[in-house]
Amino acid sequence: RKKLYKAIERFGTIEHYEAFKPYQDYKAKDGSFKNCLIEQGDLSNLDKLYKPNSINVLLYRNALYHTLCQGDNMYRFMCPDAQEQMNTIAKKMNKVVKERGLVVFGENELLQGINELIIEKSMTNNGFQKYIQSGKELDNVWIKINDITNDY
Repeated sequence: RKKLYKAIERFGTIEHYEAFKPYQDYKAKDGSFKNCLIEQGDLSNLDKLYKPNSINVLLYRNALYHTLCQGDNMYRFMCPDAQEQMNTIAKKMNKVVKERGLVVFGENELLQGINELIIEKSMTNNGFQKYIQSGKELDNVWIKINDITNDY
């Protein structure tokens, strides 16, 4: 019950919570993914996997800390080159995500030792801004607002 209240607080309404419930509770409506192509891939190879401006939504769920952090499950800390790595990732995302497309990071990324300012700086410097829903910024959802031209 406590978890539900926290989720409602985070997502705003029970309807929003329903859309983001944990996997074991999730049941897609018939036809929900009818026109979706869902692929698993390596974020470091986005430019090799996808054509420019071809992706509507990019999900990077609870694995960013494997790239930007070092340590173990008990204690993680940022890699010395985390900002540079995140900047490279954000540039690759910008290249493949369509204008107004979304990038969704896992909710637990910030709980895994990642400095959110590193993500924020890289994403905003590379054509993204936090997605706003019902007047609130979502911590882990970014929308592409413009293309960038610099290479990585």
